[in-house]
Amino acid sequence: MIKNYIDKDYADKAVEANSLNKKLYVFTTPTEFEKDVLDFTTQIIDGIEVQIPVMVDKEIPVYDEEGNQTGTEIIKVQSSHKEKYIEDVATLIIADDGYYVCYKDNYTDGTINENFNQEQEQKELERISMLSLTGADVERAIYKAKGMDFDDIIQFLEAQPLNDDGQPVVDIKALKIELKANNFYRGNPYVEQIGAILGFSSNQLTKFFETNDYSKLIEE
Repeated sequence: MIKNYIDKDYADKAVEANSLNKKLYVFTTPTEFEKDVLDFTTQIIDGIEVQIPVMVDKEIPVYDEEGNQTGTEIIKVQSSHKEKYIEDVATLIIADDGYYVCYKDNYTDGTINENFNQEQEQKELERISMLSLTGADVERAIYKAKGMDFDDIIQFLEAQPLNDDGQPVVDIKALKIELKANNFYRGNPYVEQIGAILGFSSNQLTKFFETNDYSKLIEE
């Protein structure tokens, strides 16, 4: 493989990729080249096959001591011919981890991972789902934003009319158990459900869980 970079380039790019929280890929492109191939003829000498260079006349310029061409002369040189060959040329690129399909380590032929955006969205959903705060953090923030503690929320929900199926809008007993947890996770369905009832948007809830800043619950 032909590298159009040096080891220092690789190291510098690796540092840059790490600083951006991205991945350094080696992008390989099959490229056609020509090279000179020396000519030989095969002869059998004493029963042994021998490769003998094919020699041809070549005219070359002759110069005097002052560098002026004074004529030409003929010399013998080995003849050659051009042959085409294909070799991978490597270049360095920085992209998100998983953006390119790799066939070995971080080597890629440039094939894009068609599922990349979906994978990134799924990773983001998983990250948000695992955001957590203590029960005290959540209760304190709701009190500051709405003037309600957990007991007030239970009373508020108990006073709500039944839904069309004749059931409470929230399973109160289950909610009471959830409110006893030491840690509240953003991905808990009750967080989204109770948050919506209290007037918090999904975006507000996520920002609150990311920052533990109650003001995120009263601003968009």
